[in-house]
Amino acid sequence: MSYDGTIFKQDLKAIMNALGKDDFESLNIYANRIMSNAHIFKDSERMICGLLIKDLALTLYPLAVQKSPKPKSTAKALAAGFLRKIYDQQENVSTENLWSEYHTFSNKVNDSLLKEHEESAYSGNNAEFTHAAVKILLEKLSQNKQKLCDPNCLLFKGILNEISRLYKVHGGELSDEFAYALITALDRCYEYIVSIFGNTAGFEKEVDTRIMPEIEKILSIMENVERQQGRWINEIDSKLFELCSQWREYFLLYMEHGEPAKEKVVRLPEESRKKLTEAIARSLEEELPKKNR
Repeated sequence: MSYDGTIFKQDLKAIMNALGKDDFESLNIYANRIMSNAHIFKDSERMICGLLIKDLALTLYPLAVQKSPKPKSTAKALAAGFLRKIYDQQENVSTENLWSEYHTFSNKVNDSLLKEHEESAYSGNNAEFTHAAVKILLEKLSQNKQKLCDPNCLLFKGILNEISRLYKVHGGELSDEFAYALITALDRCYEYIVSIFGNTAGFEKEVDTRIMPEIEKILSIMENVERQQGRWINEIDSKLFELCSQWREYFLLYMEHGEPAKEKVVRLPEESRKKLTEAIARSLEEELPKKNR
């Protein structure tokens, strides 16, 4: 029995149905299902599919409170096109093509999600600026990694927030997608370690054993990508499969950090939370009577 047939097709249909209904929360949940199934059946190609669909879901999630139909319809059309490409090659997934297609989707969808005053200010694609910044952020990760031995440290999330912000307004290179995905996958594992060991004497040892070696491997992979050495896509897919499988194994053991056993949306990155908060605030302000403003 494998996961590259009927069940994967059903999961993809559920995802496409959720997108059609603007149900981005369920879209995220169904992406988690793909990743869990890929973990159980050791299917690295489908794991990458689930990872990218999950990122797509979290990108679209703030649109749930978007009043203007234009950005939502544009973003949904782009998302539907990407999902259709996965569906069409469901039995023979090429992750190299998938990464390339997702990179195109990311740049286009970010353009459609810019606010009006951002559209007039940030013209054109300045991917080289984002790429240069990401290289510096990876250096900061290397220099500050030991701070992760403090359970209050949010270094991973800080870096992810910066990459997300840069990519949103300037675009980015394909390798920046890799850096974001690898750090995101490791941060999801780190979250469990903080939750499980954060208040115990064994926390630092757990971080030294499970997180520090992965940081070094990620930095090494990104250096190889930068130098265009070897078949880097295989390195990236392999490492992402390992980290995402570890994350789903943590979920199997501890569910959502000790909360009741149910599928639910994980914490949004700061950039996404900020967009969602701003949208809700604007909506509430418009509904308040003028005399109360």
